[in-house]
Amino acid sequence: MNVKIDTKEKFCVIRIEETQFIDTMSAEITQLCEQKLGEPIRNVIIDLSKVEQISDSVIETLSNLHQLFYNSQASFVICCVKNELAKHMIELVETIEYAITPTESEAWDIVQMDEIERELLD
Repeated sequence: MNVKIDTKEKFCVIRIEETQFIDTMSAEITQLCEQKLGEPIRNVIIDLSKVEQISDSVIETLSNLHQLFYNSQASFVICCVKNELAKHMIELVETIEYAITPTESEAWDIVQMDEIERELLD
C-alpha cells in the first residue's frame, strides 16, 4: 500500500496514494495506525482524496480503528472522501461507526475539539 504521512503538531495525516483501497490493504492500514497509537502524536486523519474504490471490509476496518483510537483517548477521522464513496460509507452507518469530513481542514477541527474535550474531562 502506498501512503504519504504528514505529521503536524497534534495529529498526522495518512494519505492513501492508491485509487483502490481493497481488502488486502486492511492489515497494512491497521498495522500503520496501531503503530501511531504508540507514538507521541497519536491522533490520525485518513485522507481518501485519491481513492476511487473502497471495499466493505476496509470500511469495517476503518470503523474498528475509529473505535480503537477513541477507546485509547485519541482521534481518528476520515476526510476527503469522493461523493460516491461517501454515499456507500454512509449506507453502512447503522452498523459501522466513524467520523467523516469533506475536507482535511474540518478533520483538523474535529481533532482539536476532541483534544479540548479530553483536557476538560481530565
